[in-house]
Amino acid sequence: MFKTAPDINGDELVYYALEDTVIQAGQAEGSVLVEAEAAGARYNVSEDQIRVSMLYMEGVSQVTNRQGWIYSEGQMKRAKPAYAAGPCPAGRNCPPIPHRPS
Repeated sequence: MFKTAPDINGDELVYYALEDTVIQAGQAEGSVLVEAEAAGARYNVSEDQIRVSMLYMEGVSQVTNRQGWIYSEGQMKRAKPAYAAGPCPAGRNCPPIPHRPS
């Protein structure tokens, strides 16, 4: 588990390793594939923002995310528009779908 340092509001963004990763003795660095704890564009942080490991890793002196680290960008959740209608069960009278005002 890795995270960003607290921002001005005290919020920290948390990321979890997706798989066990071994960094061999003598290697200067290694990479760990991570996923944000929640969906959303706010987790698309710029380079050098993920700097804290929540687990002690012997021999590791620094944690960071490098430029181009994002494999798949998070997106903001969009609210369902007020004029959208959900599914209508068969055999039931469903309300008309409101149209978008012009």
